[in-house]
Amino acid sequence: MATAITDNLLVFRDQCARFARQYIASRHDLTTTSKFPWDIWRQLGRENLMGLGIPEEFGGMGADALAIVVAGEALVHNGGNLGMVLSWMIHQILSRFFIMQYGNSIQRQTYLPDLSRGTKTLSMAISEPKTGAHPKYLQTSARLIDGEFHLTGEKTYVTNAPIADLFIVFAITACEAHRKRFSAFLLPRDTPGLFVSDPIELPFLRPSPHGGIVLKDCRLGTEAIIGQTGSAYEEIALPFRQLEDTFMLGPFAGAMQRQIDLLVQCCNTQGVTTTEKIEFQLGDLQAMVHSLRIMAYEAAMMIDRGGNHPESPSIVLYARNMAVDFQSKIKDFLSFTGLKREALFDQITNDLAQAVMIARNVADIKQKKLGKFLLDFTQ
Repeated sequence: MATAITDNLLVFRDQCARFARQYIASRHDLTTTSKFPWDIWRQLGRENLMGLGIPEEFGGMGADALAIVVAGEALVHNGGNLGMVLSWMIHQILSRFFIMQYGNSIQRQTYLPDLSRGTKTLSMAISEPKTGAHPKYLQTSARLIDGEFHLTGEKTYVTNAPIADLFIVFAITACEAHRKRFSAFLLPRDTPGLFVSDPIELPFLRPSPHGGIVLKDCRLGTEAIIGQTGSAYEEIALPFRQLEDTFMLGPFAGAMQRQIDLLVQCCNTQGVTTTEKIEFQLGDLQAMVHSLRIMAYEAAMMIDRGGNHPESPSIVLYARNMAVDFQSKIKDFLSFTGLKREALFDQITNDLAQAVMIARNVADIKQKKLGKFLLDFTQ
């Protein structure tokens, strides 16, 4: 057992596991339905899991980052669905680390209680059609005219957009020395000029909904800004990428453990004869999951401790590479044993492969920077 896990966390993990088995694993339609499972979402709220990281004064549980990672791992391992937990995790990160940290007192008082209950859902809109999320190519703008910001532009591939009640939207508010300066705006779904586009049909990570929004001269006062004017990309967008990568290590570990469970189940039901090689390969896979779990817990505790931890991005990079290597070893095991894969196994394998590849280019850039630093340091 990882030393980071206290008795209280063990009890909480068991609570999450029971929830996942009862409400997620029992739903065999989650990977095929086009409708979002609001019953599960509302039940998460009723069991205080939607406001897990939100302070108690706003109706949440006030849990730390480690508890959120532990919950994400347990929900995927026992529920067998990575997409449902992805939507839940995005809601956790945005509520706790952006509305709570960068929202003003009115924004916190207005939105956090509903976000905690799960009666409102939060989404962040950065990426744009044909350009992705690179700040150099983003075009959505917010012009200040007579004391009001006029937002115009389009966002796409927004996680939870089709079900969101509230959007954090990035827009250009200035340009200094040919460098775009971004601000983040908090927009309720019913803001005049905001249109939610149809969901994007993706063959993975269901039932997590993805979609886009169109902004046609949305007029907002300065009170809609979240964080500092002109520095949202540095303050919010970049930390969000690192936070998402870190928090998803828990669900990744849960998905990989689920894969192992299903492999062992198939070996037993299909009468595979146990050999030393099979034992060795399964032991290798389990060791990787144990290692990833400890890495996920340590990365979460770095967030809880605050401050700058230069090793944190490296943990995420290595964990991502480990997850890719894990899938390669899974294929080798299947080839050697000749196991017939079940639909649930293929589904969670595909979801995990797709999730690991999200923002792969950003991860590659970070890895190259580490290497460049070493070369420059030794010159």
